[in-house]
Amino acid sequence: MRANFTESSPERDAVVARGCSSPIKTASGVWMRCGARIKSRCASCAELYRNDWVAIARSGVFDGPVEHFRFYLLTLTAPTFGRVHRVPRDGGKPPARCGCGAFHTVRDAGLRGVPLDPASYDYAGQVAWNRDSGVL
Repeated sequence: MRANFTESSPERDAVVARGCSSPIKTASGVWMRCGARIKSRCASCAELYRNDWVAIARSGVFDGPVEHFRFYLLTLTAPTFGRVHRVPRDGGKPPARCGCGAFHTVRDAGLRGVPLDPASYDYAGQVAWNRDSGVL
């Protein structure tokens, strides 16, 4: 659930002190970095993301005679395992109509990613994807 910026706690303040300007409070009550990749949203988290790519580039991939090689960075998107509730992450955008017919708000964060039809959702496929995608 996206935190209310007026809410303050020692845990949230600790995340802000590490540089994140928009910490997120999880459903279990733990505060964590927002993980934004866009500098205008959170410069600190975007810089962490950029540094990850710099680390990949400096890891030795480009050492040696590279003029005869082509390198590709592959980004994989998970397949769909079934329809889920659409809940916005922040209050900035107008809510879109969800597959259930409702217009969810940030207050409905507990529904984010919850299947619309649990009987037809491919839970086993999602578990297999999450298990094996790290190996890819």
